Amino acid sequence: MASTTTTASTRGSGQITAINVTPLVDVMLVLLVIFMATSNYITHPAIEVDLPHASDGSEPERTPIALVLHRGGRITLNGDDASAEAIAAHCKQQSAARPDVQATIAADGGAYHRQVVALVDLIKRNGVEHFAIQIELAED
Repeated sequence: MASTTTTASTRGSGQITAINVTPLVDVMLVLLVIFMATSNYITHPAIEVDLPHASDGSEPERTPIALVLHRGGRITLNGDDASAEAIAAHCKQQSAARPDVQATIAADGGAYHRQVVALVDLIKRNGVEHFAIQIELAED
C-alpha cells in the first residue's frame, strides 16, 4: 500500500497553507535600523528662541519687560498683575526708549500653548522684537 503524507505547507491540491515570515521580519528590522540611524539627523527644534547669555561672575541685566503667564491665564508684568492693554502700552514705551529691548516670558507648565503664543504675538505687535522663554534646567 502506498501511503500519502501531506506536509504543513502543501496539501493534496498543492496550495501553500503556511507563510514564511522570516524575510518579512528581516526587511522590517533593516528598516527599523535605518530609521533609528537617520532620525537623529532630521530633527530640529520646533521653536527658535533667543535665550539670554550670562557672563562669568556678573549680575545678569534686569529686563524691563518680565512677563509671567500663570496657570489660570493671569499675566503679571514685572511682578504686578497686568491686562493686555497695560502690557501693550508698556511694550510700546520700552521699545521707543530702546529698540533692542528684550522681553522675558515665563509660563507655567499648566498654561495653554495658545496663551503663550498670544502673549508673544502681543509683545511683537507692540514693538518688542526680541524675547526669551524662561526655562528651568532639568537635573541629571
